[in-house]
This record gives sequence, C-alpha cells and structure tokens, in this order.
Amino acid sequence: MPHLFGLSWQWPATCEVCLRWPSAPVCSACLARHGTPRPRCPSCALPLAPGLERCQACNSRTDQPLAGCVARVAYQYPWAELVARFKFQGEPGWARTLADIMVADPAVLQVLGHCDLWAPIPLAHARLR
Repeated sequence: MPHLFGLSWQWPATCEVCLRWPSAPVCSACLARHGTPRPRCPSCALPLAPGLERCQACNSRTDQPLAGCVARVAYQYPWAELVARFKFQGEPGWARTLADIMVADPAVLQVLGHCDLWAPIPLAHARLR
C-alpha cells in the first residue's frame, strides 16, 4: 500500500472488464451488459431459442445424465477470462464475486436448494496431479 505524507492510501477498485473506477470487481453496467440471465436448457445449460423448454440435443436423448444443470453466464468474454484467473492463475479473490453473480439468478438458487451433491467442474488429469 503506498504512503503519502505518512498516511497510507490505496486507489479505488476498478472494474476488471471496463476498467472504470471506483467500482466492484465487475461493475453493475458490465454485469448488465455481459451477464443478463437467459433462458437455458435445464439439462445442459445451453441458451434456449424462444419458446423451447429443452434444447434439441437434450430432447433427442433417451438418457439424461444430469437431473439439472445451470449456468448464470455464457463461458465467453469476459467470463471465461475471469473464471480462468480464479481457477488457473491462483486468484482466489474472485470466489466471492463469481459466487455472488451465480446466486443472483433465481434458477441457480432453486437448483442449489434441491441438490444432494455439488460437484466442481473437474480439471484435466495432468492439472489435477
């Protein structure tokens, strides 16, 4: 932390997406722009076309390996980079921000309330070792 005239200070936080400050790690404008919840297939969490309850691939399956699957945002810009920073680059400070974004979706809270088991997305075997 920098010191000036014997007083410690720090710059306000900036949004990691738009770089505006002062802000949270992801500002409300960026969350609205890149994180608006979309209807998703309850089996695979892919975005759904209007009027569909399940995606075509899941409708054609005779077996459903998962009872439910949710995703708050698409794994694309800016989320792919932020999740990678948390998961692979040793930045655990993203845990709270990403969790808060995830549980802001009512569908996520509904699924979490009915879960018997939570499982993280696994790492490749080499990375796990």
